[in-house]
Amino acid sequence: MSAERRPAGAAAPLLHVDNVSRHFGSLVAVDRVSLTIAPGELRAIIGPNGAGKTTFFNLISGFFPPTSGRILFAGTDVTPMPPERRVAMGMARTFQITEVFPELTVRENLRIPLEVAAGKRLALRLSAADDARIEARIDELVAMGHLEARAHRPVNELPHGDQRTTEILTALALSPRLLLLDEPTAGMGDQETYDITRLIRRLHRETGLTIALIEHDMRVVFHLADRIAVLAEGALLGEGTPEEIARDERVQAAYLGEEVHA
Repeated sequence: MSAERRPAGAAAPLLHVDNVSRHFGSLVAVDRVSLTIAPGELRAIIGPNGAGKTTFFNLISGFFPPTSGRILFAGTDVTPMPPERRVAMGMARTFQITEVFPELTVRENLRIPLEVAAGKRLALRLSAADDARIEARIDELVAMGHLEARAHRPVNELPHGDQRTTEILTALALSPRLLLLDEPTAGMGDQETYDITRLIRRLHRETGLTIALIEHDMRVVFHLADRIAVLAEGALLGEGTPEEIARDERVQAAYLGEEVHA
């Protein structure tokens, strides 16, 4: 359904991906995918390795231009916009490999995007009022991630789960309208996976943040998602609620197998 022809009374989508493809030479990484994400939705995107999931995120966030199709964010065509313009409009992104400043502390990592968002990054000295506002927001973010006891430690000294939490909090510091999480629980044990899942669920429920995540752990996907989109060989195989996806024989045959019933 296009953004221009939605039913009367329906909320405008926050993100509308319209028939987007991405080719790398003869390789079709994303093949005519259309997807709509409503404000406040938590959408999971799943699929086997090589399905085009990360390339799809790169198209949404502006790291790759589409070969064809267009992307609308909050009703604006952002297809030609670079990543920084999309960030300024309210997109934030994490990556498969944790992207933080490892030698800086948790608080220092959070301060950088907060100063950028406040337009203060090039200032030689902040006013006392600006500094107090930033410090208060850092306190809120640290508490949100339950990192109070480790906030003054360099991130490279922290466990992987805490590093990933720091990256998610850094994205949140930009006050996004849409948060894109690329495999947030990758490489984690059960306890770390539980902690990250709980953080994502709390962000969604308590703040109403719109979240799209790529995830391989089906326990996480079926616990968190309002709706699931399934990619296979670059194309959209199906989408629906977790219950609908669990019953979809095409999805089971292509990817999920028996683990969807676990």
